[in-house]
Amino acid sequence: LMVPLAHTMKRVFSQMPSATEAEIFHLAKLPEVKVCFTGWMRRDEPEQYTQLIDSWINSDSLSERRAGVLAVNEGKRSEYTDIVKQLLEREQDHCIVGISIQTLPRIDPEHAVELVAPFLKHRHEGVRLSVVEALTPDSELAVKTLIMAMGDPDNRVRSQAIKRLTNISHELV
Repeated sequence: LMVPLAHTMKRVFSQMPSATEAEIFHLAKLPEVKVCFTGWMRRDEPEQYTQLIDSWINSDSLSERRAGVLAVNEGKRSEYTDIVKQLLEREQDHCIVGISIQTLPRIDPEHAVELVAPFLKHRHEGVRLSVVEALTPDSELAVKTLIMAMGDPDNRVRSQAIKRLTNISHELV
């Protein structure tokens, strides 16, 4: 509940002064909330921001790893593509896998489909749903992957695949 609330607050106060954002960051206890208030650090202390992301991603704490991937996603940090791919290979937590899948199109749009498509066979429906949500039907491989998702046993995955396919580019048809 705190994470969506923090994201909402961040949107409402999008022009928040850096000092206020930094104060909220330091007051927050949960890493997933802290990540919503790292804009000041990204702008004013980029080295400290990179160190924070690195420490979160390499943490033993699920909460911190989630925050690390969210920070990469929010900052569109393409230099983290290999790290997110490695995280996907070893991560067991389906939430972190899902966030990582949704992050790849933002940090490596050119290779995103080929990187996320294999996760359509993941045992957890939330991960498969993340694959479908990460894809836009703008390439033949993305369309094929979305068509495969229409056969998923989970209704939410199937429905989202159909929804995505209704936005298919006429150039691909």
